[in-house]
Amino acid sequence: MFFPLADRTGATTIGIVTSIAVLAAALVLLYVLFVRWHCKWLEQQTPVGSWTADHDSALIKLIFEGGPSEGIYKQLVETDDHAIREFGHWAVQFNTLNMLIMATDVHPHARFGIDTTYQIKYVGFDSIRIEGPDRPNLIFTRAEDMTSDFGLDEATDSANNS
Repeated sequence: MFFPLADRTGATTIGIVTSIAVLAAALVLLYVLFVRWHCKWLEQQTPVGSWTADHDSALIKLIFEGGPSEGIYKQLVETDDHAIREFGHWAVQFNTLNMLIMATDVHPHARFGIDTTYQIKYVGFDSIRIEGPDRPNLIFTRAEDMTSDFGLDEATDSANNS
């Protein structure tokens, strides 16, 4: 007898196609659920806190305040002979970090007053990677709470008393 929809094992072509369709639908569903879970996890990530990194014999201290998705940041870059302070506004959405320099010890600074976009990746519980202008793929490690003024409060007080 000849059955055009059957193969040698007796399984029908329709059954095989149905199995493949069910498997494909299950994989698509798992992918959609993973993407939703990952987006929800990413929304909960925040750079708020104290971070340090070493780059070209300089120690970079970076503090994100406010949050969870925006606030102010303070940065101190220390080398053997000098320190450079920076203060500004930050905002994060998924893997995009925007930083706006509002005050700096570097005059003139090319990015002063310009909203600059960086890529931020949450490498682990205690590490983040920031990549973009002036931050070439830097890995910051969570630090104990640091003094958050870096002398900026003293500079503000002296400017207000003048």
